[in-house]
Amino acid sequence: MTAPPLRYQLVVPDSARVGQPVTITIRITNTSAEAVDAYFVGREIAFDIVVRKSEGGEVVWRRLEGKAVQQVLQVRHFKPGETLELSDVWKPRQGGHYLVEGVVMGDTGERKTGERHIVVARSVR
Repeated sequence: MTAPPLRYQLVVPDSARVGQPVTITIRITNTSAEAVDAYFVGREIAFDIVVRKSEGGEVVWRRLEGKAVQQVLQVRHFKPGETLELSDVWKPRQGGHYLVEGVVMGDTGERKTGERHIVVARSVR
């Protein structure tokens, strides 16, 4: 069995502070030696970032919460080794331990990045 040519990776800092912006990035990389065509949903590639409390799993932020996604299919051509980055910013409101996951919408459904852990410290007064 061969590895899939596109790798979906989530980039999140290990720690942050309450109220400070946290940049969260999904990297999509063509890991093969051949060009790859990938099919994504949206005029701009539709992706979601979901932040949950580590304990209990309550969702505290979703990038696409309340937003409509255009049901347009686009083709993206990836050269060998090429990487595409999709990013947004989350501003944590409370300290604690969180799990972050990225989701990219494609023609065959959702592609998830896997979860990353982040610790948010209370702001210093």
